[in-house]
Amino acid sequence: MHKGSVQLDPTYQMTPEAAMLLACVRRFVRGGSHDELHEVLRGDIEWPLLIKMAEAQSVMPLVYRELESEFPGRAPQELRTRFQNHARSNLIQTAEIVKVLDLLEQSEIPAIPIKGPALAAWAYGNLTYRAFTDLDLLIHRDDVPLAKEALVRAGFRLESDVHWPCASAYVRSKERELSFVRPANRVRVDLHWSLSPDYFAGALDGDQIWENLATVPLAGRQVPALSPEILLMFLCAHGSKHRWECLGWICDVALVLRRSEIDWSRLLSRSRQAHIERMVLLGLRLAIDLFEVDLPANVVDRIQADSAIGDLAHEIQSGILAPDSSHASPVKNGLFNLRMLKRFRDKINFLRGLLITPSESEWRDLQLPPTLYFLYYPYRLARLAGRRASAALPQ
Repeated sequence: MHKGSVQLDPTYQMTPEAAMLLACVRRFVRGGSHDELHEVLRGDIEWPLLIKMAEAQSVMPLVYRELESEFPGRAPQELRTRFQNHARSNLIQTAEIVKVLDLLEQSEIPAIPIKGPALAAWAYGNLTYRAFTDLDLLIHRDDVPLAKEALVRAGFRLESDVHWPCASAYVRSKERELSFVRPANRVRVDLHWSLSPDYFAGALDGDQIWENLATVPLAGRQVPALSPEILLMFLCAHGSKHRWECLGWICDVALVLRRSEIDWSRLLSRSRQAHIERMVLLGLRLAIDLFEVDLPANVVDRIQADSAIGDLAHEIQSGILAPDSSHASPVKNGLFNLRMLKRFRDKINFLRGLLITPSESEWRDLQLPPTLYFLYYPYRLARLAGRRASAALPQ
């Protein structure tokens, strides 16, 4: 193994709160010395700002865990209260996902938990150490109507808007997912039949995902899980799709790398086949820069051979821990994603999905029958043009 030679840009100046946040997460991922954590704690920490940043970056549990471990009683009460509320929520959601898995199994519907409690239990070693707000399950496309009916019978309410109340409409979703909520406890479940939308380079779907599944322990039982290679591809594609706006997403990648024996040939080969190699290499580069993970020398060479990855990584790191960081505008996010795609045809496909493919908003507005589905396309273009014209008007 070879440690990556690229490191976090030394010219990047972090606030004391950002330095504390990063030190806590690094200590959790890397272990070892606590000197970095002790050093940053000597500065003046604005605890409300630190808590706000930790929540926004989806790493609040790790910040609390490291502070309480190294400095018992030093964490402010607000942080302790938030962690306790988070822990209760995670346990409730874990119990819920076990019930949903049992429910789908009774209907003979194979399902794979992705992210959420399964990733927390396996990669983080504790259900309470990873932040998640909903439950994601991967099922086969043909099982979507049956799974929908099973969840509704069990008390869940379908929250996604579909363009027409028929079975074929359920799989028309632009993002290839349906969202449900249980009103009694507000637990959300998202059913996916693909790990990425079809407009986002090569959609991560098909039989290859269901081959060579792993298993992970969850709530006293073994549940199916994505292979480490497919999981890394999914995490990196998801992070790239959303411009790596959360440090927690990079932490996910770093922990999977540390917990797994990766078949690097398989990972890189499948990434190329799905046309998401740059997304995967960028995720690996961020894990090296921020968490000093060790990668094989040939993988590091591949990362450094793509000159665009360095620029993309620097752009992400320059903004991710800024105290005023916020979600990128749709335009900025779209331009970032275009840079992630190498092939011209993938760029055109992405623009088609972004600008033309109908979303739930258009379905909600028109509610057309299936025979008139084609009208959603010009309506979406007109709607986007109207929104842009409205934004350009003087206020």
